[in-house]
Parts: sequence; C-alpha cells; structure tokens
Amino acid sequence: MTRCQYTPEFKSKVVLNILQDNQELNEICAQHNLNPNMVRKWKQEFLQNNKVRPHEALSYRTPDSYYYGQNVA
Repeated sequence: MTRCQYTPEFKSKVVLNILQDNQELNEICAQHNLNPNMVRKWKQEFLQNNKVRPHEALSYRTPDSYYYGQNVA
C-alpha cells in the first residue's frame, strides 16, 4: 500500500474548514477518508507556520487565494 500525498492547498482547505467551524474534524476526515491524527498534525503545522490563532482563521485567506483573487475557504 502506498501513502497518499496531499497538496498544501488541500491541507489548508481541510484545516480552514475545521478552524472556521464549517465542519467537525471527524466529519471532514470521514468524508475524505483521512486519519484524524494526521489532520490534527496538519492543523498544528498550519497554525505554527502561518502564525494564525484559531479565532483569527475566520478571516484568513490562503496565499494562493490572493494570487487568484478569490477566497479559497
């Protein structure tokens, strides 16, 4: 069995959905067949790398959304 590799855009979208309370962690993990522990790690890395606090994620836009002029979240 090979490991899936997810794009940074996909990871950001999943994390932002969780941070913005659009979906519960377990719900989004079930939809995409993701391991909840892996997604928790993505969330932690996202918050550390982007220096975004969970309550600030409501207005956060991913870097590629600026380039394309749209809100990815």
